[in-house]
Amino acid sequence: MIKIDKLVVLVCLGLTLHFEGTCSQEMCKKPKGFVGDTAQCTKVNQKAEWVRIISPETSIKQENINNNNCFYTTAATTQGFFWNMAMVIKRSNQIALLPYIAKTYSVSFDVLINNLGNSSYNSIIHFTIGADNSVYGDRTPAVWLYGGIGFLICSAINGNKDKCYTDPIQRQVGVWYHIEISQSLTGNKIIFEFNINQETVYTIENIQAEQFEKVQVWAGDEYHDPLDGIISNIEVKT
Repeated sequence: MIKIDKLVVLVCLGLTLHFEGTCSQEMCKKPKGFVGDTAQCTKVNQKAEWVRIISPETSIKQENINNNNCFYTTAATTQGFFWNMAMVIKRSNQIALLPYIAKTYSVSFDVLINNLGNSSYNSIIHFTIGADNSVYGDRTPAVWLYGGIGFLICSAINGNKDKCYTDPIQRQVGVWYHIEISQSLTGNKIIFEFNINQETVYTIENIQAEQFEKVQVWAGDEYHDPLDGIISNIEVKT
């Protein structure tokens, strides 16, 4: 489990976490959580980075990416992550790159709606292997507020790259909603389930569940207008 608490970051293998940070090619600003002699500032490919050695096989690195944001990677194994910092949902807001999502997983988060919006699709969170809806795994899963009414959930289910369920209940401004999406093994079946505020609103057997590699996580994707709202407590287990 990875916990991101503002700039205090603990991470595992292959996971890339994007956050608002300060990096430059000229100087390397030590982030919180890198304390004492365990951290050192070096340059890799002409980029300033902090390297914190945990063991001979494991390190945490901070490097430059576009717009002076930073990201961390490590060389341990991972089973997901947890982001408890509330953030405004915005367009093209990638927050993580997961090495994989297995056939069984759970995703949960809290979302606050500030405005119901005018778009048919207002993006909240989108797990994708690279595009909006081109191949099986591009929505695995993805959640929007649909038509200013209820939540829309789409995922890769039973060979359909865009199997969707539309929540028919009018959702309210200024209310926090707890969303849970999971695929779990029940007997010899893999069951996809969508919960809102601890209530199961949609369930279906997925006879073509797959493991997807290099899964991007967007809190507001690049393909749709973002929901005018806040997301927090994002948790992924897989």
